[in-house]
Amino acid sequence: MGFLTEEDIRRYFIDDRNYTLWESMVNQFRIGVNDDYKFYQLDYQDENSDVYILTDKMYSKSLFTHELLHLQLRSKGLNTADYFQMFSQDVFKAFALTICNCIEHVLFFDDFVEMGYPRETFVMDYDNQEYNIDQAIKMYSDIKTLNDQAILKLVIFYLYWTFKNEEYMGIDRASSLDWLKKVESKLLISCNRMYDEIISFDLESTNVQNRFNVLVSKYLRRRY
Repeated sequence: MGFLTEEDIRRYFIDDRNYTLWESMVNQFRIGVNDDYKFYQLDYQDENSDVYILTDKMYSKSLFTHELLHLQLRSKGLNTADYFQMFSQDVFKAFALTICNCIEHVLFFDDFVEMGYPRETFVMDYDNQEYNIDQAIKMYSDIKTLNDQAILKLVIFYLYWTFKNEEYMGIDRASSLDWLKKVESKLLISCNRMYDEIISFDLESTNVQNRFNVLVSKYLRRRY
């Protein structure tokens, strides 16, 4: 179908649970919805007001609302990815953007549940099985051979936020976090400190982006 009409958007994606959120977002952004995609995601066309919501043809209200909640963070002045400035390799960019995505999930997951959506539908458009600990162990082993402490730290924070994001959604990741504590106990302390700061982060105050950048700068570089 491609781009949906406003009537189709309201028919397929809007109900009593997300109506207020939707109305708030369309009053702040010019939103297009395109259903020719496998995964739900936001595709910003410019930094100010134009954004596409990419969906599949199953028309999940839960996943659509998930993307609206990402957009709502933008409306509050927060672009988590704005902290990072440059990457020497695409894989480092993927690590950093995953950290940002997981942080945003932690920031709005409670809102998603409070709106009345089942927690198990939060990320059901992709494989939500537990992150394979064997993959994590191999990644850690490979990164250690680089002898680059900054990249090692980025990877540990990437693994931590992947595990912690899943734990926040109700998945038992205790054994995975225990493994991180065993191999990098000092870095895990920093990870936990960052998590505590994110949990208490005030989205309603002024200078949200600057305060977020200052927070993250305590733990991660802006360039990799």
